[in-house]
Amino acid sequence: MFKQLSGLASGLELLHTGLDDGNMEGAHMDIKPANILLFDAQETLSYGALETHGTLVLADFGLATFRSKKPLNKYRTSSSKHFNYACSRADRQHAAPEAEVTNRAYSRMTSYDIWSFGCLLIEICVWLACGADGRRQFHLDLQSDSPDHPPSYYALDITPTSSKISLKPQVSD
Repeated sequence: MFKQLSGLASGLELLHTGLDDGNMEGAHMDIKPANILLFDAQETLSYGALETHGTLVLADFGLATFRSKKPLNKYRTSSSKHFNYACSRADRQHAAPEAEVTNRAYSRMTSYDIWSFGCLLIEICVWLACGADGRRQFHLDLQSDSPDHPPSYYALDITPTSSKISLKPQVSD
């Protein structure tokens, strides 16, 4: 399992830093358990036995964005529109806190992915330690007291003069 998760992390790093021989970079913008596929595979071991295992694959790049690392021209459009669009369409439970408190563009997109990937890792750890019932209970525990805020891994306190974001105790404990 951990080798597979390491492979997902490596794929995410490649997406963020080095597509097209390092000339392009991207962000997925919708990392969540439903977008991780498991493909069964069989491997013949050196002594002839068959071993069945799975391969985890990051899927659904519908909200992904890509850009050239080289400036295209002075009229290149800002990616802030796409960031705002992707944040509005992505799964809110795994959304990064900055989706709620800022509209900064591309520099935040990779951190958005990293936050979402961290949420995915937490869910996998809960599932490994507590099983499917424990994961369901964890999701229930993440429910918000506010009907305007979906379940999430963080608590958000916004006032006219400041924003405070903190991990929910269910996550940090």
